[in-house]
Amino acid sequence: MSQERHIPVFEGVTTRIVRLRPSDGPVSMARDLPGGSLLVGGCWRGMCTLRHGALRLLVAPGDLCLLVARPSLGEELVALDDFEGLFVSLSAEGLSEQTHAVLVAFDVSPQDLLARIPAGTGFSWLTECPRVAHAMCEMDIRSMGRMGAGAYRLKTIELLHAICQASPGERCDCCASTLAAHEDIACRAQRAMTQNLRLPKTIDGLAGECHTSPTVLKQSFREVFGVSVYQWYRSYRIRRAAEMLSADSRLTVSEAAAAVGYSSHSKFSRAFGAVIGETPSAWRARVAVGER
Repeated sequence: MSQERHIPVFEGVTTRIVRLRPSDGPVSMARDLPGGSLLVGGCWRGMCTLRHGALRLLVAPGDLCLLVARPSLGEELVALDDFEGLFVSLSAEGLSEQTHAVLVAFDVSPQDLLARIPAGTGFSWLTECPRVAHAMCEMDIRSMGRMGAGAYRLKTIELLHAICQASPGERCDCCASTLAAHEDIACRAQRAMTQNLRLPKTIDGLAGECHTSPTVLKQSFREVFGVSVYQWYRSYRIRRAAEMLSADSRLTVSEAAAAVGYSSHSKFSRAFGAVIGETPSAWRARVAVGER
């Protein structure tokens, strides 16, 4: 059975901690939320698929997203293995005057959060600001035993504030002025790796774009994100390919591989198996069965 823990942070702001197993089946994300509520979601451990209208996205550890909750779209999580994640909901209509005053004091605005989402999509990844990821990590369920209610409320506000400060498509100015040099290098590299996946990046090329040496790049990236450049880049490319395969039944495995920069079918299949745990064809077949 899925396990959920609801933590009322302020009136109109609630945190849901979710633990899922594949056998639990789909779990609604927007249940009991008014239409138009904002939902911040993050993954601590495991992997899941996120269904948001026509979108079907693969969420892995470290991934963060922001979406507009629309219960009519059937927004659901489906665990691919043992999954643990955090979801913070904010209902603009449900905010009390006291909650609104607290949010204003910390420069948190539902309108600013909504501005982070591209028009017409209702969804946005949150990858450009390390402060967002840091706040989410500090709210990890395994840290909660050491955190009182007041501190947890503060961490929630810190998370929402960091998102508000980030402009769509670029890292926020507050981060640019306060992050150490290694964080700036790591974030530059991460943004570069998400662009034009058909033309894969090399360590030397990334180092050149970040105006640093390959050694400093690799060290900085691991310090900030906890994994190597290679591990993060491979995981990102494969997860985008998995989303393509699940979204378009006409797309061939070779076409998906080429779309994320793999010219060799065998190398793509090995990388896919290392990240997803099965072959591209097996993944597509399992996803298709789950949608029937």
